[in-house]
Amino acid sequence: MLIANGGAVITILLGVLALLFPSSVARVLGVEARNPLGSSELRATYGGFFIGLGVGCWLAQSSVVFAVVGGAWCTAGCVRLLTICFERSLSSENVVGAAVELAIGFAMLSAIYSFG
Repeated sequence: MLIANGGAVITILLGVLALLFPSSVARVLGVEARNPLGSSELRATYGGFFIGLGVGCWLAQSSVVFAVVGGAWCTAGCVRLLTICFERSLSSENVVGAAVELAIGFAMLSAIYSFG
């Protein structure tokens, strides 16, 4: 469960960064918050949602919960890889993004094997 909890902590930290620094996160993601609604969206979706997912995993300590969140991270990574292929959006940012998403996902999926 140590590796899975590491994935939860990283998810929480990414959420805290988005909550506190939405403009910086927007730049890294290649999006733009052109008004307060955009900033609110970044804080809620990338901040609050990620914090909620990570804290939920951390509190539940359930292999099923970790598997669901890990599966979602892996899905995000796979979709990013598909966009690289089909939208011809190969960039170091996209490759790193996919690697991070898949790494967090697989870390959380490791909880499946921790409970036997």
